[in-house]
Amino acid sequence: MKKTFFLLFLFSKTCFGQTILKGKLTSLPNTPFSILTDQSALNNYAGVLIGQGKTDANGQFNSTIDLKTEQPVSLFIAKAFFVLWAKPNTTLTIQESLDNGYVFSGAMVKENEILYTSGLMQPYKILSNVGMDSFKPEKYLHYIDSLETNRLLILKEKNSFISDKFLSHYKTEISGFSYFNKSQYPALSKATNKITDKDIPQDYFKFWDNFTLQDDSTKSISYSNALQDFIQYKTLERIGKSQIGTEQSWFEMFKTADTLLQQHPLSLQRQKTAYLLLLIKYFNYVDVTSKEIDNYIKQFPMSTSISFINNLWQKKQGSANVNPSFHLKNDAGNWVDIKDFIGKVVYIDFWGSWCKACIINMPHAELLKEKLKSKDVVFLYLDFYDAQQKWLSAIKKYNIEGTHLKAEKSDEEYFNRIFNISQGFPRYALIDKKGKLVTISAPPPNNQNAYDLIKKYLDD
Repeated sequence: MKKTFFLLFLFSKTCFGQTILKGKLTSLPNTPFSILTDQSALNNYAGVLIGQGKTDANGQFNSTIDLKTEQPVSLFIAKAFFVLWAKPNTTLTIQESLDNGYVFSGAMVKENEILYTSGLMQPYKILSNVGMDSFKPEKYLHYIDSLETNRLLILKEKNSFISDKFLSHYKTEISGFSYFNKSQYPALSKATNKITDKDIPQDYFKFWDNFTLQDDSTKSISYSNALQDFIQYKTLERIGKSQIGTEQSWFEMFKTADTLLQQHPLSLQRQKTAYLLLLIKYFNYVDVTSKEIDNYIKQFPMSTSISFINNLWQKKQGSANVNPSFHLKNDAGNWVDIKDFIGKVVYIDFWGSWCKACIINMPHAELLKEKLKSKDVVFLYLDFYDAQQKWLSAIKKYNIEGTHLKAEKSDEEYFNRIFNISQGFPRYALIDKKGKLVTISAPPPNNQNAYDLIKKYLDD
């Protein structure tokens, strides 16, 4: 008999503003869960934890949460992730049916049916029917427009039963999803070596002409992502596409944000926080980062984000003054010490067989290696969060040439402390000939700045 995955969430009335979240997940006994709201750049996407616990031996759990208004709530349990629409003092039941769908009952049932049917309840399961094997901009734009139309049609029969707040959130979410995915499509195609800038139709980005700013109260992550790309688009429209990714373009994006979001102070704070996080985590632009952190503190002196921005920045600056010390096993099973490479520049690629974005960048690294052929540079690939066989198979499958080392669970604390790997992959770093860490945010191999940075330290 097929084992049925049973999931039950019960939002039951307690006192004003509070809700009890109960569940029974028989296939996940003794499993930790967490309930979050308000995930955004303002809290480094950690969200606000409003409930947590662990299922018992029968998969049951119970958590009291406090909601001041109806809003999206994210439930993380094992590898499952659900965006539910919840309201204070209401009851919601969700149960998986035999066909692996979900059936809802209780309050806010129509809102959650819409989220589930549209695919926004589990957004990372949305798959495009347009493959990435070739660049087909007209087909892709048509697909995204059709998806948005279909999502709006879902409202047709349920519109009179849903709350105005949910209606606004839902429309903002699907619109943001459309704009963001249209914007990212050429970049993804470029990253996979399918196209160059000249292959992108001149009028491709005209869809941005219809973009409208939303009220600061929106909690839509899709809208925030789209707004970030919109600001970049308006910046490059003004200064030229050739400036993309440069330090000057970052200065200009902060200016553009100030201009566009004068009447939207919270959106402006969110966007500037997001930009600073990107600069600190993935770029090595000291001048713009330092200046914009100072500007941010003056502009938003009461922001709770100041503390973690400063901590990240200080950690990054402190890391640049150390000589990394580690030894790991290579793909042949032999121990290799980082000190073995003193006298050479070391370009480190942190990756894993599970990281699609890492794999996409691999071909660009091969071009970089060709440019630096016969130079004293080591391309060091450090694998994380992988099983031994998956790691070795990926090296062979993708024909990744270089020095390969594998980190184990016990190594993660050190690499997070020195290289900040918990901030996500892809991630690149550079060590100079004396063994000193130059940066934990080296440019990716598809960026001309990567070659320039390596060449600079080869010539020193």
